[in-house]
Amino acid sequence: MSQTFGLDGIVFRSSSLGSQMAAARAGLGLALLPNYMVSHSGLATTHPPGCDVHREVWLMVRRDIAQLPAGRALIDYLVAVFDDNRDILS
Repeated sequence: MSQTFGLDGIVFRSSSLGSQMAAARAGLGLALLPNYMVSHSGLATTHPPGCDVHREVWLMVRRDIAQLPAGRALIDYLVAVFDDNRDILS
């Protein structure tokens, strides 16, 4: 966001999405939050030009767990859930 809006107006920084949402609710300004957090938060949404963010989600699994049928089933299920909900997770 600093590249889009500059550094002068930044009054709060946090790597915690929950803290960023709380700060935005308290009226401290803009927060760059994923759609799934904003949809029922009461916050207004905006999509300023040049402020597109894409985050990757990684699923790390120990090799021995991934080779078990139950482990593989869980991995396949989680991948399907993320694929099916891509629109609200983006």
